[in-house]
Amino acid sequence: MGFSLVFLGEMIIKLLALGFRTYLKDAFNVFDCVVVLSSLIDLVVSLLVESSSGGAITALRGFRLIRIFKLAKAWKKFQNLLKTIGRTLKDISTFSILLFLFMFIYSLLGMEVFSF
Repeated sequence: MGFSLVFLGEMIIKLLALGFRTYLKDAFNVFDCVVVLSSLIDLVVSLLVESSSGGAITALRGFRLIRIFKLAKAWKKFQNLLKTIGRTLKDISTFSILLFLFMFIYSLLGMEVFSF
């Protein structure tokens, strides 16, 4: 809850400093706004509804983790690392599909052979 309020404060300060139009021109600012607003919706819903189950709204908390990609804009080594990871995932995609097919076929075979 504390970090959500800090990010809300950051968003408000940036809105006041840049103005609404300039703030919305940068894609990262729009992304931050969506993350902060989803976080606030999550906080309000969790305070109003006091249930022990997580629910679908708490899945919005995962968007907060995506803020780390904002660092890629300024941090050149992190940008290179993300590009390398992207190329690696592209290169191993066919192998992953083939591995999934083998696992699926052998699990079906095991269910047929060892079922009673």
